[in-house]
Amino acid sequence: MPTIAATSGSIQKSIPITITGTTLSLNGDKSTMAADGSDSIALTGEAKDASGNPVVGAQLQLSSAKGNQISNQDGSQVSSSITVVTDSSGKISASVVGTVAGTDTLSLKGLGAQKDFAVNVTSESFKFTSPSDGAVLLVGGSVDLVVKWIDQAGNPVVGKTRAFAANAGSFSTSDTAYTDANGESHITYVASTNPVQPLITVSSGSPSNLTDSLPLNAQSQVPATLKL
Repeated sequence: MPTIAATSGSIQKSIPITITGTTLSLNGDKSTMAADGSDSIALTGEAKDASGNPVVGAQLQLSSAKGNQISNQDGSQVSSSITVVTDSSGKISASVVGTVAGTDTLSLKGLGAQKDFAVNVTSESFKFTSPSDGAVLLVGGSVDLVVKWIDQAGNPVVGKTRAFAANAGSFSTSDTAYTDANGESHITYVASTNPVQPLITVSSGSPSNLTDSLPLNAQSQVPATLKL
């Protein structure tokens, strides 16, 4: 709780105060993640005073009711409950990793206010398995993408359609693919001829609403020799 302190010589007195009218916001880039220790949700929050102005330098508590692991922006704190400090715009950034399955409530508290964000942490696994994050391909080149889906019992999810999307480039045939007997979906991505860094996303659709993303590194081809 905030305090006001007064000092005279060696004497100091402080009293706690309650701030009213402050509002907090808390959002994530998705609301479902796998409890596999690697899938994560990027969190953003904001503190505003009664006049709608950003509250700068406020210490807020960000916690997970289920005990999923939260880390602050620079990774110096990793716990189910951490302290975050609002920046010059009154905002905070953090991430939470899925480790404990179930419906979780993430809470941002402080300044006499609280904001919750509900997250579904599933024991299903739904992720890109190939290529690896940041894999290099030539502009205009292609690469085979593989997504694997395993259900909560550890079995492959078979015969389901996965929807793919990209911020640049295209897919060779369609933007959807079915899971095979191994729970894998295969699709070929063709990079744009412009030097845009691709970000590929895939979603499972209802009712699981699982998603994953894959950043790639599209580079121009460097000639082996130059002739003048």
